[in-house]
Amino acid sequence: MASPQDELMKMFSDFKMPSMPDMSAFAEAQKRNLEAFSMANKLAMEGAQAVARRNMEIMQQAMGEMTEAMQTMASQEPAAAKAARQAELLKAGYEKAVGNMREISELIQKSNAEALGVLNARFTSAMEEVKGLVAKGQGCLPHPQNAAGVPAAPFCGWGWQPWPVATRPVTSSIAQLKRAVGTPSASALD
Repeated sequence: MASPQDELMKMFSDFKMPSMPDMSAFAEAQKRNLEAFSMANKLAMEGAQAVARRNMEIMQQAMGEMTEAMQTMASQEPAAAKAARQAELLKAGYEKAVGNMREISELIQKSNAEALGVLNARFTSAMEEVKGLVAKGQGCLPHPQNAAGVPAAPFCGWGWQPWPVATRPVTSSIAQLKRAVGTPSASALD
């Protein structure tokens, strides 16, 4: 019978690591990602500045119109004429406010669409880059057959494999690990 240390060493020898990616391609991809985020941020900031400028213009217009309306209302007119004029000014002010809100909303939507367009384009090209790496076979390791004798799909990625590459069932590997590290009741945990 093999010692627990031998079993542990055998189990760890069954683990496989994926191959490393082309680090220069990876660095270039990250550079393009940062450039896309930078451009999207720039577009969003320009959009916010445009909205702020337009808000300021609207406020200046509104103050000018309000001053003019106050001067008009201060004139000596009969009460009925003043009431009609007030209703007219309120209606015009409301229509102007709705138009201004619509314009600001369109500016915000345009700014957001431009920024998201840059990010979406980069995401699409990044996915194409990943497809290209997978097609070249970089970063992919084939799995051996599983316990049932069925070949598993290849693992493509740059991290650790999510499960041990072993020809025996995973549950027996877990039981071996528990026995090797000295779990008090390894059979009760299986």
